[in-house]
Amino acid sequence: MNKLIEKLLEKPTALLLLASWLFYLAAVFLFNRVVWDENLYHQQWTGMGSFENYLSSSRKMDLLFYFLSPLYVLTVIFIIWVALKIGIFFSNQQITDSILFKVAIICSNVLFLSAWSSVIWFLVIKSGYTPKEVKYFNPLSILAFFNNYTEWPMAEIKALRFINIFQLLFIAFTAYCLKCRTTLRLSNAVVLVSLTYGIGLVLMVAVRFILM
Repeated sequence: MNKLIEKLLEKPTALLLLASWLFYLAAVFLFNRVVWDENLYHQQWTGMGSFENYLSSSRKMDLLFYFLSPLYVLTVIFIIWVALKIGIFFSNQQITDSILFKVAIICSNVLFLSAWSSVIWFLVIKSGYTPKEVKYFNPLSILAFFNNYTEWPMAEIKALRFINIFQLLFIAFTAYCLKCRTTLRLSNAVVLVSLTYGIGLVLMVAVRFILM
C-alpha cells in the first residue's frame, strides 16, 4: 500500500485531478441515466403537461450538474486540503503544500465512493426498485440506526446522510497517507484528521440543520 501511495504521489497534479473528477462523474452519470431511468421519471410524473417535456427538463438539469461537477470536486478537495494543512501546522510536521494537495486529491476518492454505493446497489443487487427507495437509500449512513427516518423532512435526511461509513474510511485512509509522508504514528494521524476534517464535517451538518 505504501508503494502504491508513493507512486500516486509522483503523478502530475492535473492527472490526479482529472482521474478523481472522472471517477465521480462516472458514478453521477450512471445514477442519473441508468438508475434513475425513464421508468422512474414516469412514476414521479404528476400527469401535468407532456411527459416528454418533463423528462427533457429533468435531463437538462442533469447536464447542468455535470457541468458544475468539476467545481464540486475541486471544492471537496480544497476543503480536505485546508483541514489537513491546519492539522499539519499544529503538529509541526514537514510536508510540502503540493504533496499535501495530492494527498487530498487521492483521499477524496474515498468520499466519492458514496456516489458509487447507490449505483452498485440498484444496478447489481436490488431490482424492481421505486423512486422512494432510491431517494431514501442510506444503508451505510447514520440514518440506518433510525427506523422512521423516511418520514423526516428531506433536508434533515440530506444533512445526516453525510455522516456515513465512507467518512470513517476516509479518515482512516487519509491518516495512513499522512503516516507514509510524515513522522506521525498512525494513531496520531487518525487523531489529526479526526480533529480537523472530522470536526469540520460535524460543523457542516450542524449548519445545514440550522439553515433548514
